Amino acid sequence: MKHNFKKFICLLFLLFLINCKKHNPHNFTLITSGYGGTYPGLIADPAKGRAYDIVAARWGIDFYWRGCVISNDTQWEDIKNNWEAEDNIEDKFGDDWKKKFNKEVLIEYQKEKHYEKK
Repeated sequence: MKHNFKKFICLLFLLFLINCKKHNPHNFTLITSGYGGTYPGLIADPAKGRAYDIVAARWGIDFYWRGCVISNDTQWEDIKNNWEAEDNIEDKFGDDWKKKFNKEVLIEYQKEKHYEKK
């Protein structure tokens, strides 16, 4: 019984080492997929696309649209990437970064509408 437990612990440790990936503190790329390529919790209004892109660039956030079809081969890697990127974004902008981001997008959109009228 003890011998099997030691094997189990060794196996878990090996799996941990194999799956362990060094944290990249410079990862600010969020991977999106599906129709529209929107990211959960962020403004999805296509009319605000330019304002969305301006704010993302200002914040140093990149969005990579994977496409409409999600492959099982890339799905888990995308999830892990987004966890890492969200952690980095939260460290830089706070836990409420999505709320702040959306607010800034709305402000930027209003500026654009104001300039279009002139």
